[in-house]
Amino acid sequence: MVWRLLGGILLAHFVGGAATAQTVTTAMLVGTVRDASAAVLTESIVTVTNLDTNLTRETVSDSAGRFQVTALEPGRYRVSAMHAGFATSQLEPVVVTLGETAAVDLTLEIASFAQQVTVTAQTPAVDVRRTDPSTVIRQQQIASLPLNGRDFVALSLLTAGAVEDRTPQQGVSRNSGLSFHGQRARSNSILIDGLDDNGMATGSIRGIFSQDAIQEFQVFSGAYSAEFGQASGGTVNIITASGTNRLSGKAFPSAEIERSSSLPSNDGTPLPASSSQSTRRPRPCSTRTDSR
Repeated sequence: MVWRLLGGILLAHFVGGAATAQTVTTAMLVGTVRDASAAVLTESIVTVTNLDTNLTRETVSDSAGRFQVTALEPGRYRVSAMHAGFATSQLEPVVVTLGETAAVDLTLEIASFAQQVTVTAQTPAVDVRRTDPSTVIRQQQIASLPLNGRDFVALSLLTAGAVEDRTPQQGVSRNSGLSFHGQRARSNSILIDGLDDNGMATGSIRGIFSQDAIQEFQVFSGAYSAEFGQASGGTVNIITASGTNRLSGKAFPSAEIERSSSLPSNDGTPLPASSSQSTRRPRPCSTRTDSR
């Protein structure tokens, strides 16, 4: 009996943790399918396609014409709706950010022959379905805004109520360096792909990621919903980047090129390219002859 009870507690813990991780790392798409007279269309086939990975999800509108697609990765999507006797309607690009519930309404026109209507989506500036104060820092901001030491967490200062924490460093463990509404930095919570990245003893950050590995992150300055917690300060919810169908990469100049072009000598004159290069010659490769 004791083993069964213990097994049930462990199962609830792991299942609950997986559900929470899925909730805080995805987004949701909801909407309504109507005809030109604003009447709802039931049993319409709604297809949601990720423009970067071509991953497709399908659903069917209910008796009120409503539909919803949950557990979507943040990104750009194409939303289309089909119904018998109507032209297919497409809306793109629909940008879905982390933790957002995006609303998309589709209107279908009566068609006597096969045709398709494509509409360019306009992303709303404010998500009216959320009441918690949060800010989403997108990948373009992470890549474009200047950072000291490539510390992308510092972009959380763009959130209302966040300032730089100036309390003395305690120990060698690094904290977030952020203070939300007067709370110290060790009172914050850092999540990576829905998993806890906080040190249990000191409240420090366990793992540090390169800004190139981050897709976007969400910053809560307070009054967040039930899936977030364990922090009296703010919460930084980070998701890492995943692959797409487009080949991409980054290149950085070597230190040798930097020295040869910009560093001056002792008297202030620029060094020639040859003087900054190492004069050490490479060791020749040794060869072995088999006498057999």
